[in-house]
This record gives sequence, structure tokens and C-alpha cells, in this order.
Amino acid sequence: MRAWILVFGLQIACHGDKPIESPATRVGATWLRVGAKGVTGSAALHGPHGAFVGDVRLELVTVGLARWELAVGPLRSPPKIETMPLLDGCLETSIAATRERRFFQCTREDHVFRVFDEHGTVLYSRSGVQPGRGRLWAISELGDLLIEGACVYGEDCAPLVRSADRSLHVVPNALDQEFFAVRVTPGGMVVAAGLDRSGVTSVYVSRNHGRTFHSTRVPFVTDLTGEEWLPYVHVGTVHADDVGRVVVLSRAKNWLRWESSDFGMTFTGKTVSIDVESIDLAGARGLAYADSGATFETNDAGATWHRVAAAPLGIPRNDIRELVACTVSGCLVDVKLARLGWDLP
Repeated sequence: MRAWILVFGLQIACHGDKPIESPATRVGATWLRVGAKGVTGSAALHGPHGAFVGDVRLELVTVGLARWELAVGPLRSPPKIETMPLLDGCLETSIAATRERRFFQCTREDHVFRVFDEHGTVLYSRSGVQPGRGRLWAISELGDLLIEGACVYGEDCAPLVRSADRSLHVVPNALDQEFFAVRVTPGGMVVAAGLDRSGVTSVYVSRNHGRTFHSTRVPFVTDLTGEEWLPYVHVGTVHADDVGRVVVLSRAKNWLRWESSDFGMTFTGKTVSIDVESIDLAGARGLAYADSGATFETNDAGATWHRVAAAPLGIPRNDIRELVACTVSGCLVDVKLARLGWDLP
């Protein structure tokens, strides 16, 4: 009889009483228990309540009506809980962070939408905003911020960029745009992907920390059978580099992958070769997880996928699309498990 256990973070296959190292242990990737009370794990990191900063995860945790705490810790260990009196009374919150600073968005009962830093310094404020769409993204180490949902009920809504020099401008051609994934490259390129006001997947690219953007709708995708897939889908994850490559992975009935080699000016698309529910990328690396438990890894931003050892424990699935959240050192899988390292070179 075979069973899986975790021993000091190593995945081991047991045949009777004799443990045998699994392929995942042999080549580098290891699984660890990293759960903590109240956290929602990978789902939070895909939404407004969570962020990765390097290897550190940050997650806002509700502890009562309009009261919040912050779970903080490296991927390899359960997070520690910090109190957040700055967020008392916030009906809606979101978090963004750089290596040096943390930023928070808060909408209270008085319908005032505020963005402030960890010291409580208000960086942006607007009255009459309805809760429900607030989202915050850090798009440079300087503290440039991409702000969503700061709109009065009934008006056309577009994302804003609040620059570190305090200037404020609207992202052009983005009315009612909702971003699901944002990536920032070391050279200052910002890539934001989501659904536009018609529900079509659109990609916004800035090459100057968000001061200006250009946007592109991704094209239809035709699979090997000739079936055509519309780009009206859930945007899962994106990848970008400073030589012009932009990759968008989105989920329809199948996963679809679009790639650009000209800084997002044009895209070509195809269906992804594996049947999985959840995918996330961190740089060119990434992990995919199927409802069956099958697990796959990529080192070329999802162009190819290789099957690897599955998680050693059963994973309860709430929203399967957000089961995996990755950073450069590995991935958080649901609430309790982290996969450290990568099997592929």
C-alpha cells in the first residue's frame, strides 16, 4: 500500500514501512505545510486582499465586521499575524506592496475611497464611491500605484495611475476596464490584462512605469480541430520581460495562451495542451493543477508543460481557478501547502 507523508518539507513515498524518495524530492521541488487560521491562501493572492513581494506573501484577513488583520511571511512557513488598526471601519480593502513600502485601499460606510501607506499618510481620496470594485497594484519600486474602482456610482469608470511624484492620470481607452493580472518588469514595463467594457480580453502595456499605456484586444484562437475560441474569458495570469515578450493565459472551456514579441502591440494565440483548472506564472516559470490532482510545470511561460509529482495531500477546492499562486521561489497551493523550488532546470 502506498501513502504520501510530509517530513520536514520533503515529499516521500512510502511502500509499507520503507520510505522511498519521490521524483519531486530528488530533483528539487519540495512540499511544505504553511497554513494559518483565517487565511485563504492562493485565492487571496489572485484578488485584492493579497500580494507577493519577492518570496514574502501578504494577505488581509477579516476578523469581524469592518476589522482586518495582515498575515505576513515567507512562502516556506506559516504567516504571522499583524493587527491593522489603520483598516478599522473599512468595508472594502485591498493591498499592494513594494520591497520597502505597503499601500492600502479602504472604502468606509461614508463612501469615501482612500489610498494610504503603512503610516496612514493619505495618497488619494474621493467621496461618493460605491464599494465593490476597489483594487490596488504597485507598479514600481518608487511607489507608483495603479488604482481601480475609485468611481462615483453611475459614471464611466476607468483605472487611475497615482505616480510617486503625486501626479494623477487616467489610463486611456480603459473605461469600465477590470484588470485581473498585472506584472511589472525590472526595466519598468507594466502589463495589465483583464476584460474591457465589452467583456473582451484586453492587454494594457506601459514602458515607463505607467505614465503612458497602449492597449490591444487579443484575437480569436483556433484550435487543432478548427474550433474558434472567443477571447471572452477569465484572465488567469500574465508574463512580461524587457525585450518585448508578453504572455497572457486565460481560461475559457480550455486554457488559452496569447503571446506577443513586440511589447503587446500584436498577439498570436493557441490553446494550451494540458487539461487543468488552475495555472499561474512567476516570470517564465509556472505551475498548473488539475481537478484530478495532476500537476504540471513550465519554464517557458506556458509554451510547454511537463508533468511533475502531485501534491502529497488532498486539496479541498473552493475556487479551482485560483488554486495556485506563484512567486519566483515556488507556489502556494490553496491554503495549506507550498511547493518550494522547481523541477525543471
